[in-house]
Amino acid sequence: MPNLDIDPESKRKPRRRSCPSNILPKWFTAIPHKRIAQFVFLFMVTYLVLVAYFTGTGTGVQDSPSSSLAAAETVPVPDIATPAAAADDQLSIVILTTENRPVSYTSLSLLNKHAYALRHNYDFLPLLAHHPGLPELKGQVWAKMLMLRDAFDRKDKYGLPKWDWVLWIDFDTLVTNISVSVEGVIAQELALAEREGRERDGVDMLVGRDCNPLNAGVFLMRNSEWSREFVTRVWERGMSGKEGEEGSEQDAMQRTLIDLGEIPGPYPRPGPKTPSPPTLDPRHVWMPDQHKLNAYPDEIGCVQDGSRQWRRGDWILHFPGAWAYLGKGVEDPYGVLMRKYEGRVVDR
Repeated sequence: MPNLDIDPESKRKPRRRSCPSNILPKWFTAIPHKRIAQFVFLFMVTYLVLVAYFTGTGTGVQDSPSSSLAAAETVPVPDIATPAAAADDQLSIVILTTENRPVSYTSLSLLNKHAYALRHNYDFLPLLAHHPGLPELKGQVWAKMLMLRDAFDRKDKYGLPKWDWVLWIDFDTLVTNISVSVEGVIAQELALAEREGRERDGVDMLVGRDCNPLNAGVFLMRNSEWSREFVTRVWERGMSGKEGEEGSEQDAMQRTLIDLGEIPGPYPRPGPKTPSPPTLDPRHVWMPDQHKLNAYPDEIGCVQDGSRQWRRGDWILHFPGAWAYLGKGVEDPYGVLMRKYEGRVVDR
């Protein structure tokens, strides 16, 4: 009789290939789990084809520092400077800021400013510790003068390339339109100053006012002899200990600019011996409209007459005095506002 025993292996149905073998590399037949390998191979081929297509048509997603900013949007910005407005795109720019307290928004503030610096190829130097040059009883706000002095002395003291302009930006700020360049702001404001009869190359400082004659939270300074002398005078005034002059660095800056005839009075914290302000003769300081340089949100009411509150698309948003405006019932008022407006950052 014929052998009726059937080999169990013969009962198995032939396995279907997921892809014809004649289009796959021969090395697939030499490895286990061929089905997985085939899938991976086809996935990679498809991915590379799509990347090549989108790169060639210019519709792909481009990597940029702005990707680290939350909810970046595209909006029209009609009244602020764009990179195209820059008169000289070869300017060397450094951004300075400082905070040595343990605040809740440290990472948020640093990432926002770092992404902006990367976008425009600026240097970014934050100081997160007590400045060694500060006297023991002086607050960290006075580190501003020391950091400015160090930035101006970079070439002479360290032999490194010179920075042409310094952007000082307080820690409780957000760059809310990362497409706006420092060069564009400088070019736009110097052009306006020139129309008012000022010498373009003679303007060394761009600083704004709010409901007070000056706010030193955001300003631009040219690396010039005038700027060096100004920083020295502010530092010496603050360290003098004279009555009425031992307040903040902002008070000392305001007093010095009034003494130089660059901004109108009155002096901050006037006393019985406070002299009358000298004749106003501004040459080195130009004061842009507040919202173009140092805008405040609706929650902060101290706004320059004739200016306005922050709008989406403005360059920089600042939260001075948040503790006073939000009230004692709000815990961490600066962090609350920083996180609220983080998602309103735009890119054009």
